[in-house]
Amino acid sequence: MKVLLLTDIHGETEKLEKIIEKEEYDAVVCAGDLSDANEYSQYGEKLYEVLEAFEDSGKMSKAVPGNMDREEECVQALIDHRMNIHKKISSFEAFDVVGFGGGQTPFGTPFEPSGQEIYENLDALHDRMKSDTKVGLSINLRRTRIWISLMESMSAVRR
Repeated sequence: MKVLLLTDIHGETEKLEKIIEKEEYDAVVCAGDLSDANEYSQYGEKLYEVLEAFEDSGKMSKAVPGNMDREEECVQALIDHRMNIHKKISSFEAFDVVGFGGGQTPFGTPFEPSGQEIYENLDALHDRMKSDTKVGLSINLRRTRIWISLMESMSAVRR
C-alpha cells in the first residue's frame, strides 16, 4: 500500500488538488493544518473545501488537526467526513495509524496541546493497536521536527 503523507495545506485547495492528481497512492494521511484559523475568516468553508478534495479523490483519507486548525471544529468536520484519526486508531491494510493533532509553537496558535497531553494520549492508544506494524502521527514544532515513526514499542514515542 502506498500512502501519501501531506501536511500544512492551509486551505490551499487548488494546490492540494494538483498534488492529488499528480501522485499515485492508495490512501492519504494529513498531519494537520488543513485550513488556517488565523488566515481565513471563513475557516470552516476552507476546511470543508479541503475535505471535499480528499473525498473527491476516492481514496481512503485520514487526518489530524494542526496547530492552525480549531480543534473542535476541525475534529467534528473530520468525523463528519469519516477522516478523523485525532485521538483515534485507523487500520490500513498492513498497519495501524494513531494520531494526535495540534502542535507546540512559540506563536500562540489556535491548537497547542501540552507535550504531556500528547504523550498520554498516544501511550494509551498505542496499547490498543492490534497490527504488528504501528505508525504514530503527531507534530511537535517546539522541537522543530515532525515525527512519524514505526512504533515497535513505545520507546519511539518516549524519546
